[in-house]
Amino acid sequence: MALGVFATAPPAAAQSGDPTNAGPSSCGPRFKMVYKTGYPSTFLIENLSPPGWMLQTLTIDLRPSFGEAVFNRRPGSMGAEAPDAFYQLRASGSEVGLRQPASLTADNLVLTLSFEAFPPKERIAFLIDLDDKSLVSARGQRRVTFGELAGTKVSAQMKAQKKKYPAYVEATFNQTGLADSAADGCT
Repeated sequence: MALGVFATAPPAAAQSGDPTNAGPSSCGPRFKMVYKTGYPSTFLIENLSPPGWMLQTLTIDLRPSFGEAVFNRRPGSMGAEAPDAFYQLRASGSEVGLRQPASLTADNLVLTLSFEAFPPKERIAFLIDLDDKSLVSARGQRRVTFGELAGTKVSAQMKAQKKKYPAYVEATFNQTGLADSAADGCT
């Protein structure tokens, strides 16, 4: 799956009765991810969109990561020879539903999560084992630091109930473990 640069049109002016149309002060469809180091690695994922915008899919592309990070299908090892149940979702009291299984490329570099529901203001913790292939790994190849994850691309497809077409938004992890699709400001 190749990821390109996605763009969405600037939000239309707010219209009475349609909460999915955001005015100029709104970011429109937006997500934020925070990476927490440790074992297992954790991604906190949040839908920060205006009311009505559902997060449908989220793709994490490790290919441009600074530290050559990989998703490890078999926690505690350095391989891809384990079953697909290699992650957990924590969403206590949440309305978020994750479709099973997650889609992972054969090279363990691109992971796509598909959601049955992920409404605005919801937040989940996605736990997974990340390793790296860098020969100069800061904490060893079984630990991925913020700097080693930096450069990782994240893209999301978001859909509003009253919109005909989905919106595509992107973010890139920075040196502090943050990827925010509104990091460059709102339109």
